[in-house]
Amino acid sequence: MTFEAGRWEMQGQAGPGFHQRFEATVDSAGGRINGRWLDSADGEVWKTDFDVAYIRTNAEVG
Repeated sequence: MTFEAGRWEMQGQAGPGFHQRFEATVDSAGGRINGRWLDSADGEVWKTDFDVAYIRTNAEVG
């Protein structure tokens, strides 16, 4: 897992023929994370599995 300059990434293999990757950006205020999960059978060719958005619901960020 890495987090650098507002970019969050993780990657792993859950078993033979099942690779997963997560890519996201975190807004500079910290109130929203937009990301997507990808999957691959071989770890080389990736396709989006689903998109996600995490949104802070309180008015204060910090």
